Amino acid sequence: MSEIVYCWNGCMDKDTNWWVIMKPIVHDGEDLMWCPDCNHAWEPDYEQIPHGPPHKQRMEGIARYIEEKEQD
Repeated sequence: MSEIVYCWNGCMDKDTNWWVIMKPIVHDGEDLMWCPDCNHAWEPDYEQIPHGPPHKQRMEGIARYIEEKEQD
């Protein structure tokens, strides 16, 4: 699995302020995706709703856009 899979619980990495990246593990011969933050594991084919940017960063981007628009 080469794509990046973010935690399906929406866990945030405290160092980067971004979604936690899940890690592939094998438990009892079964492939799983594991979140080190919330310690939950899911089957790799679990359907994930795509994450957008975290709320705080999205709001900062919107505020920056509005400020730039007002300066013009």
